[in-house]
Parts: sequence; C-alpha cells; structure tokens
Amino acid sequence: MADYQLVQTDRELGRLLDHLRQDNPQAVAVDLESEHNLHSYGIHVALIQVFDGGQAHLIDTLAVKDRGLLRALLEESPWVKVMFDASGDLATLGTAMQMSIRPVFDLSIAARLLGRPGSLNKLLDPESSGGKSKFQKANWLKRPLPPEQLEYAAGDVLPLLELADRLLAEMVERRLLYRFLSANARVQEKTRARDPYQGYRRLPEFRRFSAEQKRALALLWHAREKYAEAHDLPPHNVAAHEVLAGIARAAPEDPRAMAEALGQRRSSVSIDVEELTRLIRRAREAPESDGEAGPEGEE
Repeated sequence: MADYQLVQTDRELGRLLDHLRQDNPQAVAVDLESEHNLHSYGIHVALIQVFDGGQAHLIDTLAVKDRGLLRALLEESPWVKVMFDASGDLATLGTAMQMSIRPVFDLSIAARLLGRPGSLNKLLDPESSGGKSKFQKANWLKRPLPPEQLEYAAGDVLPLLELADRLLAEMVERRLLYRFLSANARVQEKTRARDPYQGYRRLPEFRRFSAEQKRALALLWHAREKYAEAHDLPPHNVAAHEVLAGIARAAPEDPRAMAEALGQRRSSVSIDVEELTRLIRRAREAPESDGEAGPEGEE
C-alpha cells in the first residue's frame, strides 16, 4: 500500500509548503491527474501528486482554494520537479489553472537520449507489457475519490526520484548531460495554455481545406464548444472531430443547414438544432471569425 497524505484544505497545503521549505529537498517528484473533456466539458486539474522522498502528498485541487499556495509550491520554489513527459501536464496546468511548474527534470527526455523511449512502466520494468491502467478513463473529478484511485495516484510519483538519480548518473557517464539540459530547457520554454476554440487548426485535414472550408470548420467548432460548455458535455459527445470536418468539406453557407447537418450526424446526444443555429450565426457575426483566424483569437 502506497504511503500518502491527502491535502484538502489551504491550511494543510500551507503546512506542506512549510515542511518542504524547512527540509529544502534538492528535488521532489510531481504528477497530475486531470480531466480532458472525457466526463464533462473542459480541461481540469483534479489532483496534484508530490513526493518529497519520504511521503507522497496528494493535493485535491477541487478543495484547495488558495492558488497562491499552489503557485508557491509549483512555480516559485527552488526544488527541481521530477516529472515524466512533462509537456502534457504543463499544457494541462497552463490551460486549466494559468500556472506552470518549474524547474522541471523531464525523465522522458533523459530516457530518449539514453535510447529507452516508451511509457514510464516500460522504463521502470523493461519486461512489462506497458499496458494501459484501469484508471486511464477514471473520473478524477468525482468526490470522494476511492482509496484504490488515491493509491494509484501516489504510486505514480513514488519511483520518480530514484529513477531520476539513475538516469542522471548514466547521462553523466555517457557524456549526454549537456544535451539533456538543452532539450529539457526547451520543453519548459514553450507556451502551454491552449485555446479550445482554436483546436480545429490541429486537425490533419485543416491545411488542405480551402479558405471557405476553413471558415465553415471554424464556425462549426466554435458552435460545438459553446454548446458543449452550456450543457457541460464533452465536445466529442456533441459531434466528433471527423463529423465537423465532413460537414465543413461541403462548406454550407446557411447556419441552419450547418446545424441540421450536425444534428443528422450527431454522436451520442440529442442536439437542439435551433440552439446550434443561433450559436453558428453568432460565431459568423463575430468580427474575428474569418477563414484563417478562429472566432476566439489565436492558438
């Protein structure tokens, strides 16, 4: 059973911060559990796991209110934060909470330099199958979190500090340290927050679309986001990406024709065509909703 402490109040988080300041560790292990439009609308950080070398601390970000304390722990503290594949968690934290984590030691970068890419499980145990966890699609926003989920979350950070020491020693031995430091720094320099209204730009077919098709896709994407947010639905439950792209290829001019096409090709929920028509018309009338720029600014 993993040894962990659940942090659910600002006072408890303040005590954790005081404890770390007093101990002043060289590094702590950090991981996030989050929700990405799977059970409800939006990107949310549900849990932040911190391992100080002695105990795992599970910070319930739905219960803790003082963002200043979280920022002091994650951004302003001097301790190196050891993470695995940090870019995804940094993007999640930047989007959901408008903060970052620094300085970071990204184990996945070290593993790739050493010729051992793959999942964390595979890195810890080369003989493992590296399969998906049963908590891959768990609802981390549901409270209270069951003990087995909390133990799983604690287990994610417990091996990271020891693994970092091993990989660091091997990089020094193989004269790869400076290459690692360069690559590791670039990961932390990237802008992390993502605008959900600009996600259509990342679809593979976007670059092949005509200006008219891009405009249609931007309008449909904007309307789907607004609809999903209003009804607290995962956007893919309103319409899958490929459905939006398929309708945009025909580039229908009339907002109602767009909404009706979306209603006919819906995913798993009943769609209010009248509401969607209003949302598409509103996006169409927005001053920035041209074919290249999305209705809500730049990505």
